[in-house]
Amino acid sequence: DLCATANALFTTSPQLHAALGPLNAGSHRFGNVADAGHFAQALGADLPQPSDWPEIDGPVLMFIGAIDAYKLDLGMLERLMQRTPQWTYLFIGPVGETDPSTDLSAWRQLANVHLLGTKNYRSLPAYLAHADVALLPLQLNDYTRHMYPMKFFEYLAAGRPVVATAIPALEDHA
Repeated sequence: DLCATANALFTTSPQLHAALGPLNAGSHRFGNVADAGHFAQALGADLPQPSDWPEIDGPVLMFIGAIDAYKLDLGMLERLMQRTPQWTYLFIGPVGETDPSTDLSAWRQLANVHLLGTKNYRSLPAYLAHADVALLPLQLNDYTRHMYPMKFFEYLAAGRPVVATAIPALEDHA
């Protein structure tokens, strides 16, 4: 009802536009964006390692964003983290911010998993500068099928290889 009543409708993903666009003659699709200049700071060799960076060896896989069970594939991540103890997983962001059912108790038992909490936006390029891979480990559900995650573009601007779930909006980037 709201989409039909609004003067204009803006969507970021092709799937969301296909679902909601017909409800409003003034609908427009815009791809998502990122502050490329900000995240490109990660490309500079002069960014020091953040002070809370764990003492680790081996590759570092990083996720930045809200850690919520409704969108992230927590089970798949847990199996991956258990099978690759030689890899370090860093998570930056709030846990269960919009999904209080999010349970990371099993993750907290794994030595190769580090939950660093929420960080200041200005500091994010420094974390990405020292990561080997950026993760976008989404579930495939109605929510993720209609999203076009901004963090994908932030990761690319930071020059990190991205491993992402094959959601429809990212298929063109495979």
